[in-house]
Amino acid sequence: MTNTALNPLEQDLVVLNRNDVSDANYSITVASDRPDYPVFKSSTGIFHTYSENNSKWVECKSINDKTSGLKAIGVQTIKVKGFEDLIDGKAALAAALAGEKVQISLEPWDEIRWTDFIPDTDDTSTKLFFTGFYDERKVFFRIKPKTITINGIEVPAPFSHRPEVGQVILYLDDSEPQGFTGEKYSGLYDADFNYGWWVSEEKIKMVVDALRKVFEVQS
Repeated sequence: MTNTALNPLEQDLVVLNRNDVSDANYSITVASDRPDYPVFKSSTGIFHTYSENNSKWVECKSINDKTSGLKAIGVQTIKVKGFEDLIDGKAALAAALAGEKVQISLEPWDEIRWTDFIPDTDDTSTKLFFTGFYDERKVFFRIKPKTITINGIEVPAPFSHRPEVGQVILYLDDSEPQGFTGEKYSGLYDADFNYGWWVSEEKIKMVVDALRKVFEVQS
């Protein structure tokens, strides 16, 4: 598995379920002897404080951007090996019913295993797709990764469907030194990515490297 940075919503999901105080991206002064109480602000602007009694992040509606003593301490870039391209449960169920190959993984993360979900045969309650939990264990969902072969090299397959408006996409571009470019999708299906698009630099770099080997000139 590769180790790829998560997008903001995926990052929120990881932070709020692994409950690690080191993920704090703000601090707040709660007393003279406690000027750096940990706070996490999600990508949607919701603040959470760390409950030391329960060792978990708890939503705090009394804190906002103008709260006295609130200080940003830097946004964390979270990388979790094996948890790339996460989708939520409802999207996973819809994808499975539409014929997509969906995979499920349960905590703990030190034993990451993705299992194929097969709607016709699996004795799995649809409840977990809506609650996100199975026997009090957090459930994660993804579309089963697809690959293609270029010059005998297996690389991540591109997405061919229309992206969501505002989604950051990467696509092949031979006018750029790195062989690709990226942008936020505006709603127009640009001919520049008729060959598909990818969601991470790590994945598209594998594709570019494989394509360059096809045209590599031996000296």
